[in-house]
Amino acid sequence: MQQSKLALTSAVLLALGTTAISAQAAELSISGQVSRAIIIPDDAAGTNIQHVDNNVSGTRFRFKAKQDIGSDMQMGMRYEMQIQNNKGNKVNGGTTSNTGNAFDVRYSDIYLSGGFGKISIGKGDGAANGSTEEDFSGTYMPAAANMMDVLGGIEYEPGKRMDSVYNMYDAYSRNNRLRYDSPKFSGFSLAASSAEGDATELALRYSGKFGDTKVKAALFTAAAGDSSRKDTSGGSVSVLLGMGFNATVAFSTEDAATGSDPSVVWTKLGYRTGKHSFSVDFGTTKDRGPGDADTAGVAYTIRPAKGIEVYASYRQFTVDTANSVDPTLFMLGSRFKF
Repeated sequence: MQQSKLALTSAVLLALGTTAISAQAAELSISGQVSRAIIIPDDAAGTNIQHVDNNVSGTRFRFKAKQDIGSDMQMGMRYEMQIQNNKGNKVNGGTTSNTGNAFDVRYSDIYLSGGFGKISIGKGDGAANGSTEEDFSGTYMPAAANMMDVLGGIEYEPGKRMDSVYNMYDAYSRNNRLRYDSPKFSGFSLAASSAEGDATELALRYSGKFGDTKVKAALFTAAAGDSSRKDTSGGSVSVLLGMGFNATVAFSTEDAATGSDPSVVWTKLGYRTGKHSFSVDFGTTKDRGPGDADTAGVAYTIRPAKGIEVYASYRQFTVDTANSVDPTLFMLGSRFKF
């Protein structure tokens, strides 16, 4: 009976959101977020309002644990599940029904860290994942470099999606891999990984501060290894001045099997003050589809409390084809972290 009561008490504590408990001397934390948005599009499919999960950073929960093992080393684990309803990149102005639920095991890995750096095995970020997403603007959710994660289904012509002509070529995201991260040296760090299908990734990152100015940057190259992927390379750099003004540039290219290599360049200018963040961005993709594509957008985010953000953005796409309607859209959303 006592054991049953103890088990029930533990379950109730977890359900109430306990964020740190001790289990066999390991530190365990539970966290996650809910991420929702309303998209009001005007595209080739229609003008139906869409209620979506913002796939730029979707709804998810995670368990993380770590434990010292001696000799200044630590072992840890991360298990993270993404559970989304009506993903943003699955809809357009003509969608009239919920696209259903999407489940994804984002992380299931174990790491060993120490003075030598960090070694990770299992499913998780490849070494170069996110290298095109360094961004000090504070408007990541409504205006990310990887905006096709939430807007990819918008149509510039009937049946033709925006992500077929506009995209940021980042590395290979989360996969089953062996990854090594070096310690930081004067702000620089190196990461390398080898994944299923013989895919390899290499990334050089920098994070530093010069007086009141902050800088972070990344450069990467990713070799596909098999026909399921393509070789990509690129990077990003973001600078934040002490007065709140910031600037970001991201660029990438993909190794096409024939013809010209498609490429994208994206820039963002922003201003942060207190709880408020503002930005304007411009992007252009060359040689990805039947016509080049451009985008321009303005975004605003407010953070009324820690872990909570509310945002809005307006965006226009221009596609260099004879029949493109040049879609526009307004997005309003919020992310609540716990």
